Amino acid sequence: MADSNSRSRAQGTLWGQAVGDALGLATEFLTAAQARSHYPNGVQDFSGYLRDEHRSRWTQGAWTDDTDQMICVLRSLSTCGRADPVDVGRRIQAWVHGGGMGVGAHTWRVVNWSGYEDDPIAMAFEAWDCNGRRSEANGAVMRTSVVGVWAAGDLNAAAADAALLATTTHPAPGSVAAAVVVSVAVAHLIVHCGDVDGALAAGIDRARAIDPRVEDAVARAIAATTIADLQLDADMSSPNNRIGHAYTTLAAGVYALRHAPTWWDGVQAVVMAGGDADTNAAVAGALLGARDGVGAIPFGIRASLSRSEQFGALVDSFVENAIEKLER
Repeated sequence: MADSNSRSRAQGTLWGQAVGDALGLATEFLTAAQARSHYPNGVQDFSGYLRDEHRSRWTQGAWTDDTDQMICVLRSLSTCGRADPVDVGRRIQAWVHGGGMGVGAHTWRVVNWSGYEDDPIAMAFEAWDCNGRRSEANGAVMRTSVVGVWAAGDLNAAAADAALLATTTHPAPGSVAAAVVVSVAVAHLIVHCGDVDGALAAGIDRARAIDPRVEDAVARAIAATTIADLQLDADMSSPNNRIGHAYTTLAAGVYALRHAPTWWDGVQAVVMAGGDADTNAAVAGALLGARDGVGAIPFGIRASLSRSEQFGALVDSFVENAIEKLER
């Protein structure tokens, strides 16, 4: 059942995702060394971002595709009252066709596959098969925090819904398993304040059957002495780079959740590690928000997020429905 702070932790999950995403844009696709060079004092706010060709596409304080797609899932859950893969698939497809800034190559390929709007899961598998089953990208885990809020307290539902909705674009076992761990951890933390070890164990228990490698991915992040041990910026110049792998992003989130004393410390560590920093910080920010509550995210940074008032209203409405469902 919900406690007096469950609402705050649910709100913190969604605000943590959006703010982490927007902060991570500052160092996305930079190495850790480049991030330190451009931001010697860290990324303290949304001003002063490197205005290169990539970052100049977004306005100051804007989140990226990670949170855009999370909002697609949020709106679908609110409208349908359940995890509906066809509705989620159509919403993501409409977002892509509407401009979909930052959309990954794998997601773009899948949602443009013939027949996708009628059977997204089948078409996602077909597209993945035709691409040699190579992709285990992080495009599903980046949007999964909202599933944990929706299914707060019901860990089996969180796992099932996360797996179902991840598969609408990313059917690879690693991609699905990573989404399950994050969703289940969020659902657990909202109800069981501060029980990080229990949250991760619950996620692993429900994801292990999908992909047994998930246990090692989580263990590696827990065992890391510093975030540099995870090499979140590794191999960016290689055609086989792994910065966008689902388990790289999962490791970033788990490291922050397990090791960071505060929300800000955890997100800053992930942002300054470079690599796919917006996605890594979106997941880390969501997990830390579920651990610490919305009050742990500095009010000033929330208020300066682009479209903060609209986002806040959306979050409040969704969280009220989720908490009401939890208390029934």
